[in-house]
Amino acid sequence: MQTSSISVGNNDYDLAVHVAAPLTSKTPILIYLTQHGHGSIGSYIYTIGKGTDTYSSVLQQGEDAGVQDLAVNLGRVISRKYSCPSYVCMSGYFSPFEYSELSREVLKACETGKA
Repeated sequence: MQTSSISVGNNDYDLAVHVAAPLTSKTPILIYLTQHGHGSIGSYIYTIGKGTDTYSSVLQQGEDAGVQDLAVNLGRVISRKYSCPSYVCMSGYFSPFEYSELSREVLKACETGKA
C-alpha cells in the first residue's frame, strides 16, 4: 500500500492506495483518505459493478452523511473506470472543491499505483 500527504486549500490529507498487480475484475482497489487530525474512521464503502451498473454497500457509517455520499461516489467512479470492486474509506471534512481535487489525486494514484 502506497501512502502520501496531500494539501488542498487550508487542509492536509493522508491518502493510502492499494492496487493489486495485475488488476482483474475480482481484485479490489483500496482507498483510504483521511483529513489530518481526524480521529474517527468515517465512512467505509464497498462498491462492485462495471459500466453504469454499480452497487454500493455501507460497511461503516460515518458521522457526516455528506462524507458518506462522497465516499459512495468515489467508489462508483473507481469501479466504473477500472471494472473492479473498490473499498473507499473517507474521514474528515471535504468541501466540494477539496473533493474534486482529492478525487483527481486518487485517480492519478490508481493509475500509477503510487499514492
